[in-house]
Amino acid sequence: MIGPSLSEVILTHPKVKTLMNSGEQFDVVIVECFVSDVLYGFAQHFNAPLVVFSPFGASLWANELIGTPYPFSQIPHTFLSYTDRMSFGERFINTLLWNVDSFYYRNIFLPRQEEMYKTYFPNAMQSLPQVMKNVSLALLNQHFSLSFPHPYAPNMIEIGGIQIDDPKPLPEDLQHILDNSKHGVIYFSMGSMLKGCRFPEEKRNAFISAFSKLNETVLWKYENTSLPNKPKNVFIRKWMPQSDVLAHPNVKLFITHGGLLGSTESLYHGKPMVGVPIYGDQRLNMARAEKAGYGTHIEYENLSEETISNAIRSVLDDPSFSSNAQLISERYRDKPMTPAQLAVYWIEYVVRHRGAPQLRSAILELSFIERNLIDVYSVMMLLVGTVLVSLCVALRKIMRFIGLLPKRIDKIKQQ
Repeated sequence: MIGPSLSEVILTHPKVKTLMNSGEQFDVVIVECFVSDVLYGFAQHFNAPLVVFSPFGASLWANELIGTPYPFSQIPHTFLSYTDRMSFGERFINTLLWNVDSFYYRNIFLPRQEEMYKTYFPNAMQSLPQVMKNVSLALLNQHFSLSFPHPYAPNMIEIGGIQIDDPKPLPEDLQHILDNSKHGVIYFSMGSMLKGCRFPEEKRNAFISAFSKLNETVLWKYENTSLPNKPKNVFIRKWMPQSDVLAHPNVKLFITHGGLLGSTESLYHGKPMVGVPIYGDQRLNMARAEKAGYGTHIEYENLSEETISNAIRSVLDDPSFSSNAQLISERYRDKPMTPAQLAVYWIEYVVRHRGAPQLRSAILELSFIERNLIDVYSVMMLLVGTVLVSLCVALRKIMRFIGLLPKRIDKIKQQ
């Protein structure tokens, strides 16, 4: 498992061990909220408030840390390409998957994290569940204009797009290409995890063939120095400053794997997308793009010259895709401060107010039965059942009294 393995690498690193034994003091501890719960132990070790950062935005795990509802009827599972408007069948599958995840997390993943916690924080004054009940703040890598509305507690703060800075000057060669592309530019990148040079030859040639028939220039993040059969309108670079490239007015389309960071940057700059989702939340992100009308997607197994060409032309030739991307960009930018400023403000708020316990929900102190009102509903059902039985008994007696039911014959006397 990636989470426990990475956590173990961190906790056994010599520099981390030195830091833990240094006696240093910190105002706050910030830990990523993604399959690394054991690392929350740093907060109790340094006796500092705990702030978590959720890279996928609002999630079942982040919401549970804060004590905020996470309605499966509205919020699609990370690995599903559903929207917040689901049919009965979609809600059924969505609820099933979330409950499977929740069962695995509570009964398999979390106990293993607790074992690691006891190993690496043997002198801890609090257990891992106790530490998790004292999270002061959750920073979420999303923004409502880019996703779906979620129910939030006051200590859940959206900072989606925090990685985006004001555009910086581009390298001279890229600036020249972008400035002199008369028909516009298509930017193609599959992110840092999915290298373009590792595409199977058949898939790579499909892109090459489709690009060769375009009037537009293509900037392709391609990790090799050469691309066989590269068309004249295609320029490859091992790395490009993505956000700065997308900011250029000549960029008309972003071809992407649909990752959250790249999608956010594309929308920030008002660029429509063609997605080729591979794993994780990429299908969900592209489902949002299709619902909001700023993108379309191609399944990886369906990649061909025809499907690529059709997807590109469908977006470029329909002005509504660009208009919708611009609209979302306007909504996203319409806020009083940048995500970085917002994050700094709330982190400092937690420090100023010594962990800001006033932000924490009382639901964190309730048991599963109390939180889900099982005891209340049980008593209600018992009361309703008692009333119904009493009414039935009284009604039978009244009906017998007025002769609507035959009187009971005493079988013993009859014998």
